[in-house]
Amino acid sequence: RGEAGFVEIAEKEGQERWLELLAGFESELLLLKAKPGMLRKLDAYIYTRTGGVIGAVSQLIRLAANRAIKNGDEQITKKLLEGVKINHGAESRQ
Repeated sequence: RGEAGFVEIAEKEGQERWLELLAGFESELLLLKAKPGMLRKLDAYIYTRTGGVIGAVSQLIRLAANRAIKNGDEQITKKLLEGVKINHGAESRQ
């Protein structure tokens, strides 16, 4: 379970909610080379970066998608995410 704005993945229910959240973000991406499961394959990395804070997840994915469009990659990869800086508070929560 998680509080509003936060997903806790310690239990199976939370893990399922986390993957559903990422699938929701994924469905909204308009990247030409996006592949099904692209974000879900990076679920552990994204959780580590954001601590499960939904606003931080949104920020990370939004900034990564913008970068992917600008650089012509048109997909989100771990390498791309590693170069994206997000709100310090979210990353220091890890």
